[in-house]
Amino acid sequence: MAKIRNNIKSQIPTHLYNEDKIFHLCGAIDYSIMGLKHKLMMKFMHSRLSKMPVEELNAESKIILETYGKKVDYVDFNTLQPIVSIL
Repeated sequence: MAKIRNNIKSQIPTHLYNEDKIFHLCGAIDYSIMGLKHKLMMKFMHSRLSKMPVEELNAESKIILETYGKKVDYVDFNTLQPIVSIL
């Protein structure tokens, strides 16, 4: 999560950044409907990651390797509750 926050912080003006209102929601991926550019990007990432020693892979990298070329859905509508509660 810290990596995501730092990435967001580097991309938006300081006065708009508020750590209390950052939400990370998991989504889905379906290679069968993915465009060429994104398929190539994922192929490159998979190729690079598959050459790394397993002990050097983080959780995100392992998921990319495990789900490459597949249709996966990590959507959990319960994760929307904190967002709905502040509206």
